[in-house]
Amino acid sequence: MSKNGIDLSTYQRNVNYLSLKASGIDFAIIRSGFGKNSSQKDNLFEEHYAGLHYVGIPIGVYHYSYLTSEENAVLEARNCLDFIKNKEISLPVFLDVEENRSARLGKEKLTNAIILFCEEIEKHGLKAGVYASLNYFNNFIDVQKIIDKGYKIWLAQYYKEPTASFKIDFWQWTSKGNVHGIEGNVDLDICFSDEYNSQPVENPVENSKELYKIGKTYVTTVDLNVRTGPGINYRIKNYKELTFNGKLHAYKQLHAVLKKGTKVTVQEIIKDESDIWLKIPSGYIAGFYNGKIYVE
Repeated sequence: MSKNGIDLSTYQRNVNYLSLKASGIDFAIIRSGFGKNSSQKDNLFEEHYAGLHYVGIPIGVYHYSYLTSEENAVLEARNCLDFIKNKEISLPVFLDVEENRSARLGKEKLTNAIILFCEEIEKHGLKAGVYASLNYFNNFIDVQKIIDKGYKIWLAQYYKEPTASFKIDFWQWTSKGNVHGIEGNVDLDICFSDEYNSQPVENPVENSKELYKIGKTYVTTVDLNVRTGPGINYRIKNYKELTFNGKLHAYKQLHAVLKKGTKVTVQEIIKDESDIWLKIPSGYIAGFYNGKIYVE
């Protein structure tokens, strides 16, 4: 039995994660970032992770590679591990290999580099694998060597069915998918691996502490109204009602609106069905509302 999934990156914005769940999405693979530098984290990784985790969609990761040597493979793996530190990742961590510079390493060196990446990932208790196109797998990677090592294969081939001569675990079959909850196109994937298809899916929506914790500081992802209570039935505060610090990060206008990127400290968490409202020093703001993340 196969399962249907998507992969997400900075190109998918304003995702309604509850709608994804209701649409029958069984898993998602998120881009962690790129290369070996700490500045190369995908700027929506945290938001996608938080939303998917909250609604109970199992998560995998892919890391876009710029491999130019076998040594860089370990550095890229460690960079990826830093990006996903303390996250619950139940699907594999894939190295996304598609650059011409990587192909120029030659099949033997590139395959060895992929194995080094996977070994480093699996040292930390995670499953690892590699993503590539059919052409890339056939011409630049010793696929059987990867499979013999026990690493997972994620094939990108936009066709009515995969035509690879080797065993695949995941298949990305289009980049022009449409899923309720995502504006525009999204990559669609199928998981063939019994190892993951047999896993029960738990829904952590029952416990808002999975998303926010009292006393921790988070960041607003959009301009956000500050209300007198936890819900849209409460009025939006006036600017003059904000704390001194709140005024520093709000627009100078009649209504109190915190600017995108404002750091907020949670004093109380109020759950209303699947929505979450957060009490901060200046008032109440929506953290997770109508399936979307507003504070991460």
